Amino acid sequence: MTNELTRCLLISLAVSSAVSASGDNWPNWRGPNGDGVSSDKNLPLNWSDKENVRWRVDLPGPGNSSPIVWGDRVFVSQYVEKDNRRTLMCLDRASGKVLWQSGINYANREPTQENNPYLWKLDRVKSGMGSGVIHGGDFYTISSDGIAVCLDLSTGKTVWEERLKGPGARGTSWSSMLLAGDKIYVPNQSGDSFVLRASPKFEVLATNSVGEPTNASLAASNDELFLRTDKALWCFANPK
Repeated sequence: MTNELTRCLLISLAVSSAVSASGDNWPNWRGPNGDGVSSDKNLPLNWSDKENVRWRVDLPGPGNSSPIVWGDRVFVSQYVEKDNRRTLMCLDRASGKVLWQSGINYANREPTQENNPYLWKLDRVKSGMGSGVIHGGDFYTISSDGIAVCLDLSTGKTVWEERLKGPGARGTSWSSMLLAGDKIYVPNQSGDSFVLRASPKFEVLATNSVGEPTNASLAASNDELFLRTDKALWCFANPK
């Protein structure tokens, strides 16, 4: 075996060991399989700006991208308007400490879809359906105006349809659902995150608010939930 091949094999084994030791990663929007399903068994049911917060880190500005979790690091894409710069932030998973921030500058202010940063006009939300999840023969999704829907997979008939009501003023949602076991997690634009039972019977298990608007979807890894809001990146977990 050549030295180069040996070196590559050792690097591969080291990376594999690191990933295995860290448990499940959340490598992209909607998780490892792109279906919004998490294998975590002990995600928190309840949280707030004070309860079950592992850490909170201020972000330079709003954004719609969801967090990415890989090993002992969390990544979030970010624009910094005052610097005319697009960046990727890398944070320590355990503490939330920013390890580095790297990106590119742009010379001129560029156009963007009217409801996206940096030209947000959140009073103009058009109704649509978000990416859903499947559980027990039913399909679950949420509309942009905050109505959760359960549809029978075999017939397409509506099993239930309910508006999710939180303490915040904006009940609309641009986030995709996350499924863990028989629980569905989904935030609305006010930063109220609902935990629903994935069941033919409509049931809200919890309504959790951090009081900060969001358009991003939740990420889950190693029984931790990561929420990106306009102001911060949050990590929630049950007490150890």
